[in-house]
Amino acid sequence: GKDGIDVTDTEMSNCYHVPIEATEALLPLRFNRLSLWPDSGGAGKWRGGLGFEAEIEWLRGHGLVSVRRDRHVIPPWGTQGGLDGPVSHTAVRRADGTTEQVPSKGLLRLEAGDVLLLKTTGSGGYGSPLERDSAEVLEDVLDGRVSVDAALELYGVVVVDGAVEPDATEETRRNLGTRTQP
Repeated sequence: GKDGIDVTDTEMSNCYHVPIEATEALLPLRFNRLSLWPDSGGAGKWRGGLGFEAEIEWLRGHGLVSVRRDRHVIPPWGTQGGLDGPVSHTAVRRADGTTEQVPSKGLLRLEAGDVLLLKTTGSGGYGSPLERDSAEVLEDVLDGRVSVDAALELYGVVVVDGAVEPDATEETRRNLGTRTQP
């Protein structure tokens, strides 16, 4: 009866979400960006919680990162008609501008100016996205949790100039409802 929780740590581990300021004070790195990843929660009557995206720049010297991530291949599944969330992504943008995809497990060497690019998925949705209240979809769009494109393509909600177009939404949902849902 509610949306998923955003950016949760669901396992027992020896590292939790350390404040950015503490990390930057201890290591030669800078968080250029850390935010919720729009559309990272699976679409559903109850939307999956969102994951995050981050850009972390290595500032000086050599670094070695132990990459231990999950959900790079198998997405978090939706249930009862809800859609899967997207898979996670890990990459590094080198100081020379090239970008390399990084597997979910392994060691990664960083040099000054390299930027680690992370996208951590959210959770799957519950129930058909076409059953989500259009006002809740609009709120998600206005909050930046769901893109206008996803509102249309996944939820069947037409958002124009920050408002729901009720007639267009009804027709779009009717047309989407005749398709076989993934």
